[in-house]
Amino acid sequence: MSDHTRYLTRDFGRALTSWKFIQGEFSGALSTFLIALPYSICYGLIAFSPFGPQSITAGIWAGLIGSFVLGLSTPLLGGTPGLMSVSRASTAIIFASLMETLLHHGMSPEVAITLGFVAVALAGLLQMLLGVFRIGILVKYIPQPVTSGVVTAAALLIILSQLSPIAASFAASADGLLGSRLAPIGLMIFVVVLILSINRFKSRVPAALAGILISTALYHFLISVYAVNLGDTFPAFTVNANTFLHHWQHLPAAVIDRFGENVLAVFTAGCAISVLSSIDVMIAGAVHERLSFQRGDGNRDLIAHGWANILCGFVGGLPGGASITCTLNCHKAGGRTAVAAVLAAFLLMAFVLLVGESLDYLPEMVVAGMLVVVGIEQIDRPFLQQISRLLQGRFLHWRAIAPDLALTSLVVLTGLVFNLVAAIGSGIVWALIYFAILQARAFVRRTHYGDITRSRTYRDHASEQYLNTHGRRICILELDGALFFGSADQLHQHINSLAGDGVQYIILDMRRVSSIDITGVEALKNLHYQMGARDLILAVSHVAEERRESAPDQEIFRGEQKRKHWESREIWQKLKENEALDVICLDHFFADTDAALAACEDRILADAKTQASTVMKTPPVVLNGLSKQEIRQVRAQASRVQFSRGSQIFRQGDVSNDVYFLLRGRADIIIDLVGTDRKIRIHSLRPGTLFGEMALLDSRERSATVVAAENCDCYRLSVASYQQLKKESPQLVMKLLENIGHLFADRLRDANALVRELEK
Repeated sequence: MSDHTRYLTRDFGRALTSWKFIQGEFSGALSTFLIALPYSICYGLIAFSPFGPQSITAGIWAGLIGSFVLGLSTPLLGGTPGLMSVSRASTAIIFASLMETLLHHGMSPEVAITLGFVAVALAGLLQMLLGVFRIGILVKYIPQPVTSGVVTAAALLIILSQLSPIAASFAASADGLLGSRLAPIGLMIFVVVLILSINRFKSRVPAALAGILISTALYHFLISVYAVNLGDTFPAFTVNANTFLHHWQHLPAAVIDRFGENVLAVFTAGCAISVLSSIDVMIAGAVHERLSFQRGDGNRDLIAHGWANILCGFVGGLPGGASITCTLNCHKAGGRTAVAAVLAAFLLMAFVLLVGESLDYLPEMVVAGMLVVVGIEQIDRPFLQQISRLLQGRFLHWRAIAPDLALTSLVVLTGLVFNLVAAIGSGIVWALIYFAILQARAFVRRTHYGDITRSRTYRDHASEQYLNTHGRRICILELDGALFFGSADQLHQHINSLAGDGVQYIILDMRRVSSIDITGVEALKNLHYQMGARDLILAVSHVAEERRESAPDQEIFRGEQKRKHWESREIWQKLKENEALDVICLDHFFADTDAALAACEDRILADAKTQASTVMKTPPVVLNGLSKQEIRQVRAQASRVQFSRGSQIFRQGDVSNDVYFLLRGRADIIIDLVGTDRKIRIHSLRPGTLFGEMALLDSRERSATVVAAENCDCYRLSVASYQQLKKESPQLVMKLLENIGHLFADRLRDANALVRELEK
């Protein structure tokens, strides 16, 4: 038995045995029913509005049966308990838009309705697949301006659908404002003001239901007492056995009657309904998580709502999704489980079967006013607030919000001029274009030069001074985002400008590059060719090598080690498969930026002939101010030692009893991260550098490990020899300590300069 089935069994069992439990669930169900009833009727009228007044009964039934099926099936099919689902305004607008398209193509109303419910079932199938393949999270990545624009466009379309017939009526009659049409419009305005006023005072009775009841009573009072012309009421609403499945009898005609011309319209509408319903589910699910303090499963909710929408299409109900309003009010009234949703669904169906025929007392203008209220409530509030603040000049940095406002406005206009399907599509397309532009503009995140940003390599004083002067020939470009067609050209332009400023070495730091396409690969290859023609050097860092190629023995990896060493490296693979590694050469790829920077520094020093073979012609800074006799005296106390490649000169945690001077070779300073098996190289040592000098100041444990990266030749001065030298020549020791202090000061200045560069 699954967890969901066990929870359902427990909750319905409690409903049979606990009066307090059923009281809370029934209160939540009643609250949901009172809210869903008027809105379901209105959404049905919106969906079937293209067919005219003769479709009122069919529209009301479709809205009510849709809310019934959604409310009953989603909690039973795996939806989150306490999440209330009903028909939705946005999906009703999509359905109406599809009906208009099919009628425009010459379809009969019966066949158009059949194809409409085919689109509903298709939407449910797509929504279910989103959850099955666990890609429902992609719905959350639809840009918020697009969602805001679609919701606002749907709201305005609802309002215009009620106002446009009135405007047309007045345009056809010169005495319209003075004749009998004024009273019905007054009733509609009264309904709008009344519902909004009740909603503002937060009455316990749902504002929509209270407004409809009061307005309907007023309508019949004025009709019977004063014989005022306030418009007609709805025709009689009847339910019979054929109501559920009658639309499927037209399916053969829908397939034969020019169905091929309408496949695209049906499929597009199905996709739009699926997306809008999924957005409702995700947003309402997040609200329910904050209410219940329980983590929901978005993919499972999508599967449940997908099945529910398939059923809606099968029985002729409008599609929908989770409702924030119903969920909030149900939770506030005491509903917490699937029992409340099921009870609300049965209350809705009981009303239809027992009281449905009384809907012919409902005035048309009262429902028209209710629809205007629905539109007003659906308008995205943050969008209106931003427009208001912009018009009032209250934005200090209006350019920061201008792109989002422009995108939302574009989606709204597209929805009003064309339809919501076109609005969704155009909004996503423009959002992608804008994202590509932003990615291209911000692709070069930061630029560093080698005179300020230095590698973690300790060198002799002469080399350090030379790099301080000529390090600007090295430039580091921190890239951020995707290297694709939108950013490749911008990268080329940036590097061309650097080449004109005398930069000779360019390092591409790709640590933050998320992906690369074939255009980006070709851009790197072309960049290498162009830089080679101009005697420039290109280096690339932070491109993780494909571990399956570098693993010495693939059979040794098991479990976590197998995942770690066999992890796919997409960027490396694309570079290799498109021959970029062969063109640029592996020698130009480095594990990190520090290694690339150190290699470029070595090239500059090699060009200036300041490498290890000549570096000792300039006395190291630690021996500054010492006479030849004093140098010989220090050398007499020191011993010459050699270390083979890979051997440890000293280890982290050892007692500090020696100081070393690197004569030849290269060594790395490595620290062990406490509590893990990770090791990090923090510095490299080049000939002419002093290390382990803290042993002369205190005898604490070593803070790092020094490993010979190459065969190393060193002078070693023990603490005992230093103490002996201190007794024999205190003035000499004072000079040594002063020089060590200068070393510390230089390293501190370099660190401060790097911090200032990074904070720019």
